[in-house]
Amino acid sequence: DGHRPWFRRSLAVILLTLGMTVRFIQVFSGAHFDKPVVYLVLAVIVGVPYLIIWLIFLGRNWARWVFLVVFGMALCSLATRFQQLLSLPAKEVAVYSAQVVLCLVAAGALLSSASVEWFRGKKHDT
Repeated sequence: DGHRPWFRRSLAVILLTLGMTVRFIQVFSGAHFDKPVVYLVLAVIVGVPYLIIWLIFLGRNWARWVFLVVFGMALCSLATRFQQLLSLPAKEVAVYSAQVVLCLVAAGALLSSASVEWFRGKKHDT
């Protein structure tokens, strides 16, 4: 079905955007910065993940792989820090857990056979 790759890619992009936005709001809501250069650094830190998400939406296969590799490394890191994570306040654990679940579903959508075929076909379109 021609709509499945579009739906799965869009689902992945929506979930990734939602997960990143919730996480950034949670992290930065309690932060207080007194130096203007910090805002510039934060703009870059916040902007790069959204750029990768946008490039995934545009069909850039390399951006999909960047996300999958970085997410895989984050899962490995999570496995080694699981006890530390559980010692955080419940709100932080809930936000982090929600982001992991959203990224897992997004990764599944990006790795589905329909999405893989769509991304492979995009090589010839760019």
